[in-house]
Amino acid sequence: MKKNYIFFVIFTMLSVISCSTNQNYQSKQSVKDYSSGKALPKMVAVYQKNQLPHAAYRVIGTANISKHNLLGFERDETTINNMMKKFAASIGGDALIDIKNNRDVVEAQVIQFQKVMI
Repeated sequence: MKKNYIFFVIFTMLSVISCSTNQNYQSKQSVKDYSSGKALPKMVAVYQKNQLPHAAYRVIGTANISKHNLLGFERDETTINNMMKKFAASIGGDALIDIKNNRDVVEAQVIQFQKVMI
């Protein structure tokens, strides 16, 4: 009985070891996306209500920034502006238009200027 137990344990261990897979590591290279033209937040233009850009553009998203932080404290206007610019730059936006100042959020359209091919 004891021999059978030892044989069974050795057989089980060898089976588990032989069935285990080797970890294959794939090399990952980070490639920067230069074609998307991601802008810096300080380069994002802000057009007020009565202003519109004079170049062709397309709307690529909407930025909604809450006027209050997670703790419920009200954010100041410069912080909200910086957050909107940072979001617009992160999705490849060039400017913010149609800014709406609601009760709880500030909302704006994120636009990207069209490249005119001549």
